[in-house]
Amino acid sequence: MLKRILLPALFIISSFSFSQDYSLIGIIEDFSNKKLYLTDFYGDQKNIIDSTLSDETGKFEFYFSEEMPVGQYRILVENNFIDIIFNKEDIQFITSNLSPNENIEIINSDENRLYYDYLYNRNLCQFKIDLLSDIIDYYPEHDIFYATAKKEYIFIQKKFSDFVNDLLKNNPESYVARIAAFERKSFKDPELSPFARKAYEKFHFFDYVNFNDTLLLHSNVISSKIVSYLSFYQDKRFSKEQLENSFIQAVDTLMLKAFDNEKVYEFVVEYLIKGFDRFGFTKVISHIAEYSGIGEKCVNKKRKSELERRIEGINKMAIGNQAPEIRATDINGNEVILSEIEKENTLVVFWASSCPHCTRFLQQLKKTYNKNINDLEIITISIDTSRSEYLNYINKNNYKWINVCDFNGWDSKPAHDYSVYATPTIYLLNKNKMIIGQPASVGEIKDMLRP
Repeated sequence: MLKRILLPALFIISSFSFSQDYSLIGIIEDFSNKKLYLTDFYGDQKNIIDSTLSDETGKFEFYFSEEMPVGQYRILVENNFIDIIFNKEDIQFITSNLSPNENIEIINSDENRLYYDYLYNRNLCQFKIDLLSDIIDYYPEHDIFYATAKKEYIFIQKKFSDFVNDLLKNNPESYVARIAAFERKSFKDPELSPFARKAYEKFHFFDYVNFNDTLLLHSNVISSKIVSYLSFYQDKRFSKEQLENSFIQAVDTLMLKAFDNEKVYEFVVEYLIKGFDRFGFTKVISHIAEYSGIGEKCVNKKRKSELERRIEGINKMAIGNQAPEIRATDINGNEVILSEIEKENTLVVFWASSCPHCTRFLQQLKKTYNKNINDLEIITISIDTSRSEYLNYINKNNYKWINVCDFNGWDSKPAHDYSVYATPTIYLLNKNKMIIGQPASVGEIKDMLRP
């Protein structure tokens, strides 16, 4: 149970001690003399904007200036976090270090009282609907409990819909109303089969979505909505090619829905590119690059320029194109010229010794290289900046392929020429140095090397 004895005095003293625009004062029980961080949101991206220490009682303070955007913010608390909404008001709360979001009590902030009330009702509704879905799908239809479950399924949806309608009606200027309106879902008929229910939800997914609300960019609501929609197009049985073809359909819908607002459209396109780039889905990225019309839509010059460079790089590195020439010196002092490599295939790998996924990948790649050494050459290009760390790693692992690093990090010429934004980035080239694949794993490399 939360302690209340010193709470009023602590908050009263604080309110007279500071004169900043808006204060965020919290107490986390059993969290004395520890570091906390405050982050903002821009879609799924969180940037640390402030840090502080709690005192002996677990009390801490942050401040918001008038210029800070209204939206969702997150307090990082060791392995936990607390989400709050800033909407031009002071915020005070108390919670415990164990599940701080679930145990929070808002002392002052109408916006955050609404927010946590909304989260509670939304999550409870979803929890019950998920349970009832399994019952309706698998329980004998002739049993009386089946009919009861269907009625409850309808009742729970209506109850939450009424809750949201009241929230929108009574608090139209709140940020929570924006979130609730964006997250609204259409009613699902319990009579539908699981497959039909999923198809219905997919078809009606955007019935209430308004992509013109740019304030929602200062939360994770839009990115979460995108991920939820993409999940309709996933199937564990799909090959990578089938999955990419499926995602292309989703991408077209998402870009079309966001098209009317330039700022949101720009965010959606960038979010999709980064997400699919992370999984090596080059076909989807090339499709976005070709059809997004990003050069015509973006208005934020800095972000537009960054996106245009990225999309230009994607187009340049598409399968079927000639790979950029590489002229470098390897760690043994030998000159390396990509076009002069005569083997049937060349694998170009951008990596870093600080990237755990990269180092695991190189260890797995070693066996494949040894088995295909007559027909395959590998050039690994590190974006390391520490000469000692790089050489220690290479010497320790005794990689026999071509190892290159100029210690300029992301500014190295090969990384720039190949439009590298993440590691590992991998390109498989044929004998003529045409790009024939951008594999994401050693397994895919093996498949591509098979005759």
